[in-house]
Amino acid sequence: MIATIVLFTLYGVALLGLLYFSVFWVMATDSCGASDCDYDKLSAAYVLNDLVGGVVFLVTLVVAVVLLVRRTPAFWLPLLGGAVQVGLFLAAMHQLSGVSPA
Repeated sequence: MIATIVLFTLYGVALLGLLYFSVFWVMATDSCGASDCDYDKLSAAYVLNDLVGGVVFLVTLVVAVVLLVRRTPAFWLPLLGGAVQVGLFLAAMHQLSGVSPA
């Protein structure tokens, strides 16, 4: 139980860091002219990192609470959620790399 709480705390802090980092993604459009950039990719990056990442955190947290109430080990849930979050972040970075024309 203690490991689950510690791991979820670390996962939550990392997620907050990623959410703060995503505030600066709009700077990817600084090099854009009148209509050169693909703003849909920027929107997709925000959805992947912020929205879906938050949903993954909440779902894993709810499932962990249910498992802990049943006295079942749940330490693996923040690890799984963190791995999914890394995948979402990498997918968001891939989308973000295509915003401004090369």
